[in-house]
This record gives sequence, C-alpha cells and structure tokens, in this order.
Amino acid sequence: MSELKEQLLKAQKRRKLINVYQVNNEVVYTGYVKRVGSQAFILETYNDNGIRDGGVLLKNVIVDFIETDSFDLDHMKKLILFADKQKLHHEETELLLPSAMELTQALLTLLQNQQMLAMLITTRAGKDEQYQESVVVKFDDQQILVDRIDKYDFQKRRTVVLRADEVVGIEFGGQEMASLTPLLSQMVPANHVDPQQLVLTDLPGQLQELVSSQQLAIVQPKNNREYFYIGQFLVANASEMIMAMVDGNGQFGGYVWFRYDDIQQVITTSDYLSVIAAVVAENKSWHRFAAPLLNADRAFDANDNNFLRIIGQSQRTQAVIRFRSLEAGTITGGVIKRINKQNATLTVSTVDDDIVQEKNIGLETIVEMAFEYLKTYLARL
Repeated sequence: MSELKEQLLKAQKRRKLINVYQVNNEVVYTGYVKRVGSQAFILETYNDNGIRDGGVLLKNVIVDFIETDSFDLDHMKKLILFADKQKLHHEETELLLPSAMELTQALLTLLQNQQMLAMLITTRAGKDEQYQESVVVKFDDQQILVDRIDKYDFQKRRTVVLRADEVVGIEFGGQEMASLTPLLSQMVPANHVDPQQLVLTDLPGQLQELVSSQQLAIVQPKNNREYFYIGQFLVANASEMIMAMVDGNGQFGGYVWFRYDDIQQVITTSDYLSVIAAVVAENKSWHRFAAPLLNADRAFDANDNNFLRIIGQSQRTQAVIRFRSLEAGTITGGVIKRINKQNATLTVSTVDDDIVQEKNIGLETIVEMAFEYLKTYLARL
C-alpha cells in the first residue's frame, strides 16, 4: 500500500480534516475523505468560509502531499463549527457510486446518468491544469465526450473530446454547479446576447434609473481587472453609489460603496447576468437568498452622506470593513480604531498572518468599501 493511500485511509477512519496540495497547482482542497480507490480518492470539500460545498475527485498522481495538522486547518474547523451552528451548510452530496467500478469511472457514470454539471480538471504535458465546466455525455477507457459550458459566453458551448488520462480531477456537487444545472437548456448559443455597457455620460443619472428598475448589473472598478461586482444598485446620488452584491451562487454577498471616479464600466446586459438573475430568482422563491445572520434588506438614504455613516457605524460596532484606497491598496478584515477629522484619516487595525498592524488611510483616497458580507462575521472567530 502506498504512503498516500495509507494516509488517506487513516484520515477517513479518524474523520480528520485535511488539506490536499497538488503538484504544479496552487489550488488547495480542504475537506474530509469520503472514498479511497486504487488510483484516486474523493473529498467532501469546504470553501474558504468553512461551508460544505460538494466534493472533488483527485487522482493520486497529482497529489504533492496532504496536511493533517496546521493553524490553517484549526481555523477551518472553527469556521465549519460556526457554519454548523448558523445552518450555513449546503446540502450534502450523496455518493451513490457503482461499487464494482474503479472510482473515477464510477463518478463519471453517476455524472453521466444524472446529467450533473461538473468541473473536469485536465492536464497536458507542458501545460497548466485546465478547468472545464461540463456535462459528461459518454466515456470509455480511452476518452470522455463532454458538453462544455461557458456561462459567460453561451456561444462557446461545444462538444469536446478529452483523453481519459488527461482528466486528473473532477469537482462536483457544489452549490454553484447545482444552481446552474437546471439552466443548461438556457446556456446555448441561440440565447447569446452581446454584452451591453453604459456609455458613461451621466453616471449618477444612469445609475438612478437602475436603482428604480432594481435591475442586476456588473461593475468593473478601475485599476483592478481581477474581479468585478454583480448586484443591484440601492443608492446613486451626486457623489457616491451603493450596491447590494450577489455572489456566484446567486446569494446575497454584502454591500459595496464606490466613488464614481473608481468605475471603469457598468454592464447591464450579458449572458452571465441572465444566468445569475435566474439563480437569484430561484433562491428567493425558496427563501435561501441570504444567510440567516446577514441583513439583505438594509435601506440607505440617497440624501445622506453614506460614506461617513458607514464609517461611523463600523467604528461604533467594531465591524470588519474592507477598504480599497489609492494610497494603501486593499485592506481585508480591517476594523476602524480611530477617525481623525482634523487631518482626514482613518486608523485601521488589520490582521495579516496573525500579525496585528495599524494603518492610516486618507479619507479622500478611499474609493471603495465593502461591508456586511459573510467574511466580516467570520473574521471575528
């Protein structure tokens, strides 16, 4: 028996939380071992918030090492316990796998039979792993035929043949993929729409129309192309805007405040917006749009100075708030310790790798604030 298999079986028997580190891949999976095969194993996985989120099959050949004891795992156990108490976990994925098959083939059979959307992780010599969101059409020992989905651009949906030995992992049963599976018939080339963005001539007035219509939109900030916000505008006055954010699961993701000069573009129509709108509507119909501890119904007055109100309230409650500043970059998990009105600065206490620091931020340099999202609660644990 290999050392890896022995470690996995021991972790499974003792119900130990583990981290799995991959060869030539920075993605780390955290979870509990559910099945151990001769060439692969399955983890019940948890996301960064400690919420159970489906599973992943990983072939032994891509595992660098597994970790069973660390500060990171101890912290994750606290998050999982918190999610238990707050009833934040998604439904557990049932693994009704054919027992006579090798583990990878058994999972592919389940995915094919149930037409579940899954993420196939493939690798080729000299190339990085590729993540392909797909439905398994059919497979044999040599190749796997998949219907590859692109939720951002329906035109890119196509049938792809993968070599069986290229597939080194499969993510399945997660909340986002479970939400998208019923929409597979929507995400087809015939339903593609070209993205439409606002021509930014009178942004406050244009956004006020979106406030009135309660339409979802995508906001791309300047100087940070790595992420975007999707959500509904709540306030748009002469100097500031506030959005209620939506995450990739179509659930409430807190609030974000912007200055107008931080906005690169606002997209009002796209394939992804239509998908998220459908998932949000479904979540709301089942009363699962917002986690119980989050306030998704907060109201803001467009006549107020919301910038000062948000900062003042965060200081009084010592709530975690995330700033993006022109001079200080992004601060995650910051708590406001002092507001100095004389020199127009904030002193923010941050925790980075267990080191508590205080940083001063000029009020006029703040271009974005995110608050009342799940991680602001988890940061206190």
